[in-house]
Amino acid sequence: MTRQSKSIHSVIIVLGKRLVCNQLTLEGQGRVDYLADYLQRFDLAQTALIFCGGVTSGQTDAEAKAMYTRFQQLPIDAKPALVMLEPDSTNTVENVENAALKMINSNRFNIDECLNVFFVSNDYHLERIFQIQTLMDEQGLLKVLRDRCLKAGLCLNISPDLFAHGLVPYPHKNDAGMRFLAIDELTVYRVYLEGVVQGAFNRSLAEVRAEPYCIAKRALEKLAKSLECQHDLALVNELSKIVESTTEQCPVETVRTQLARFHQILTGLNRKYDPESAQ
Repeated sequence: MTRQSKSIHSVIIVLGKRLVCNQLTLEGQGRVDYLADYLQRFDLAQTALIFCGGVTSGQTDAEAKAMYTRFQQLPIDAKPALVMLEPDSTNTVENVENAALKMINSNRFNIDECLNVFFVSNDYHLERIFQIQTLMDEQGLLKVLRDRCLKAGLCLNISPDLFAHGLVPYPHKNDAGMRFLAIDELTVYRVYLEGVVQGAFNRSLAEVRAEPYCIAKRALEKLAKSLECQHDLALVNELSKIVESTTEQCPVETVRTQLARFHQILTGLNRKYDPESAQ
């Protein structure tokens, strides 16, 4: 292990955002540009930076590579001691899992010290990650990252304070943006359904489901009022029926079937109503 690797105490993970025409969108650009100020909080000689994101459907370039290219163009004097690219993931779950593997396999970190890990992404994205971690620790991505690294002997300290991380303001402050954010809120209920199917919860399902159910109901009500397309309103109505029917008494196999349909509809609406999809 080199002297450089022993000096690294902090890791900043920049989560990927889907490219459009192989170019960074406003969200992707914002996540990179935010680093110009955010990095000033750190001793860069003791900091590593990981850009996450692979090649998604319809693209030929990796998100991580596109972000790194933009990062190299930032007008900053000093840069982190170590910069790594994770160019294989296609979603946030894989971002986190592959970032863990990057850290483990790099052999560039001192396993005798606990690394401080920070995330950079848009505010709504990080808020959702931390919200899920709080409501369903069993399914939280932060737990996945900590546990995977701990098994390899690498201790991570991830601040539970959301504002310790890099919260990049969501750039679309309009009706389209608000619809997209309402759709994104439904991720919480999808994660709940995934946990039920995986048998992740050892506590009362009624207790676990209570807040994800309320979040989903509020989001669906917003969508019912804001969408005009009758086909999409029918899909929202179908999502509502799934939410109402997947009570704690619902058989696991039924939940599995409902989850598949919930995920299919949610993914379709997310892609259709993302303001950046048409850029």
